[in-house]
Amino acid sequence: MVITSHIAIFSRMIVLVAIALITSSCPVFCTESQLDASEEEYKSHFKEFQRAFGKQIEKEFGLKWIEGGFTHDFSSDEPEFYAYRRATLEEARALVLAVILKLSEAVQADPIMLSYLNKSSSTPEFLGVDINFVYLHNWSYNDGSIDSVHSYYSKGDTSDVKKLHLRYDATDPFSENIVYHKIEESFEDAVKLNALNTLINPVIHDPKEFEDELNQILTSFQEEMKEKYDLSFRSIGWMMAGNPTSDISEIRTKCTYRYSVDCQEARALILLTTEQLLAALNKSEILKPYLKDYPFSANGVKLRMLFRKEKYFVGDVPYYDGSMESAVLSDDTITYYHHIPDVKNSSMHDRVVYAKESYQEAQKTFENTPPPTLFKKATKGIKKFISSSIHFLELAVIVFFMFLLLMVTTGGWLLIIPVVIFFILLRRSSPSQEN
Repeated sequence: MVITSHIAIFSRMIVLVAIALITSSCPVFCTESQLDASEEEYKSHFKEFQRAFGKQIEKEFGLKWIEGGFTHDFSSDEPEFYAYRRATLEEARALVLAVILKLSEAVQADPIMLSYLNKSSSTPEFLGVDINFVYLHNWSYNDGSIDSVHSYYSKGDTSDVKKLHLRYDATDPFSENIVYHKIEESFEDAVKLNALNTLINPVIHDPKEFEDELNQILTSFQEEMKEKYDLSFRSIGWMMAGNPTSDISEIRTKCTYRYSVDCQEARALILLTTEQLLAALNKSEILKPYLKDYPFSANGVKLRMLFRKEKYFVGDVPYYDGSMESAVLSDDTITYYHHIPDVKNSSMHDRVVYAKESYQEAQKTFENTPPPTLFKKATKGIKKFISSSIHFLELAVIVFFMFLLLMVTTGGWLLIIPVVIFFILLRRSSPSQEN
């Protein structure tokens, strides 16, 4: 009986200890649960906040909010917008600072957002945004104006405090590949520079007196060169990020010609293109006061002419038959490039300089070059015909196999798809007739 009594007492003690342990640990569990719930509430509020802020900026600044953005972290997911307009460096800086100010005001007026920032050791005064300057289909202009401005955070030189910085990106229309001019500055420096800005309204692009006229001339020039000489211009512009925009000091551009040419033909094409551009610029009375040098000369033109053949699913590829790879006009000098087999690996090719001459020398050489003989004209026509035929056959083979695949897999109305694709690609790739 004594033993039984002791066992009963011992059992009750175990139960009491277990209850005490559970009771003492409950606040911990409850606190963690509350924290988890609080974190979820923060994230939910973030979504509501960003949507309201995005719509506010759309209304006040005419920007397009890109849904998503800062889901729950300001330091890695800034709100992002499209601005359907061009922008100089000064305009991009003024606009992004104005939106950042609005974001700071919105956060400071929201107790939940302030609470989250305090918890994450962040301050509402330095919250970044991203803005992309685009036109139709959200494509960048690629004409030397600012493509985008991005916010990022980095530690200071003497402290571990992260500071807000801005990076402006602009595409060089003269470069062979996509090359960005990147300008970086701290938020503090941006504010100081913007204080010197005379812009009245950061919401709109304030074009120069000559800008509409220049854009119209450049657009007409590209269309004419495409129609007459089958030259496809990929980009053209006069702005350079960080340079003054008060006058026209330089035109930067590149184009593609989809036939193989020798040095003589390349010289004729690049001279023809440059002279056509100079004539269009110099005959405009509106542009005349704003041209840095009048008459505008080849020294103010940077032109890259690429000679490529188009391959489906690959894109434009150079010729490796010894013909010209490109002709580049820069600093009043024309440089011609071609490919030669690599010394160590004959299956590879190196791009090397074929020849170099001043613009004036090229003009004299061209003037003293006799016109092409009838035989050379015929040979050139045959080469173009063969090139177009091969291109057409490649397209026909692709569509034929698509037709067979759909016939095997569906056997239905989907057979019309490859036919439609055929005519679309044929129309897109068919070259215009050269005068």
